[in-house]
Amino acid sequence: MAGRIGARTYLHVDVSELNDTIETIRRALSPEQFNQFMARTLREVGNRAKTPIKRAVQEEYEVKQAWVGAAMGNPRVSVGDGVQCVIPLNGVRGTIGREFHASGGHRGKKGQKLKLRARIVKGQSSVLPEKMTHQGGNPPFMAGDIAMTRKTKARYPLARVVGLGVPQMPMNKARPETEKAIKELAEKRLVHNFQHMFVK
Repeated sequence: MAGRIGARTYLHVDVSELNDTIETIRRALSPEQFNQFMARTLREVGNRAKTPIKRAVQEEYEVKQAWVGAAMGNPRVSVGDGVQCVIPLNGVRGTIGREFHASGGHRGKKGQKLKLRARIVKGQSSVLPEKMTHQGGNPPFMAGDIAMTRKTKARYPLARVVGLGVPQMPMNKARPETEKAIKELAEKRLVHNFQHMFVK
């Protein structure tokens, strides 16, 4: 099972603990039947994995499940030397002030400038760098509710300041829960589909 960033980076979930179950199914079916069975099962896992992945991400990051879900594409199942399921993940990063709550960036009661902060990781407040080195090297500031920075020394153009993208989340802090959820789901669907096949 894999989640994808762009075209090259994948989250691989090790389901080797299910090998005994998979081998039992393999021995009971012809190679063609086995490939069809696994393709169907992994397609179901890919579709149903979206909900537990969204939950796992939201437990670790200050994001809404709807935003995470919008970045997840339909699962792609391929059958070749083996059967593989890939869930495409949109790599667009969340905007500070929109997907990630922002505060500061203005003058406090005593006239001091308050540092611009964003809530990205659950329960933590991150201070934005004084200069956005990867977006022109200028300071970030709040324009309404959105964190912005100037791409050059001129007043314009402006660029939104961004944080993490959805693909990074299941691969970092949310990885253990993501892997656990997918493994449990895969085991349930394997057993259910195998039993259903022989009942029919």
